[in-house]
Amino acid sequence: MMETKLSTNFIDVIENTIGRPLLKKELLKRPVGSKELVNLGMALNDFNNQYKLPIKKETDLRPSISPRLDTIYDLGFNYVSRIHDVSQFQGAFTGELKKYLLYCHGLVIEDPLVYLLDYFRPGSSNNQHALARLPAINSLLLEYSDISDLIRSGIVFPVSEPQCSDNEVPYPEDCLLKELSKRIIDKNDTIPQLAAFVLREQFRKNSFIII
Repeated sequence: MMETKLSTNFIDVIENTIGRPLLKKELLKRPVGSKELVNLGMALNDFNNQYKLPIKKETDLRPSISPRLDTIYDLGFNYVSRIHDVSQFQGAFTGELKKYLLYCHGLVIEDPLVYLLDYFRPGSSNNQHALARLPAINSLLLEYSDISDLIRSGIVFPVSEPQCSDNEVPYPEDCLLKELSKRIIDKNDTIPQLAAFVLREQFRKNSFIII
């Protein structure tokens, strides 16, 4: 039984909840099960609700990387969208993160784990939709084990997108869309989606208090 310590970061929360170190050999020998994931989902929700990013040095470069952009969609979110064949993209998450760290001091990333854990709730953790996500979750935990030192050291910061209602996120007004249509050479129907995405990213970064 692992000694429980105060959960000060993402990795501590996972280890304290599952009761063992987040080590690859441990996870391969004994994958995390449904009951543990129910508790982990609640623990991470509690942690994310009170978590605030630490203030970085003025000279440090610490971008917020959004996995919702197609060019970096493999930052863990393949585990969310393609749960039935995780073997083909195992290792891509940590591999891409390490590439970004060649050019900056740290990274803020959106945690894909919370989307998978949303299926594991008290009384519903053994339904087919939850059980189908067990391989993806355990593969993702293996990747987090590879970067656990980076998270503990305050170099990589997994964060959960704050819950917000649709009316909290600003929507591009007609005048903005008309101005964008004049300035963007590529005339297509993606301008409203592009503008909405940019506004949502600004809202998201303000919510995360990225300083």
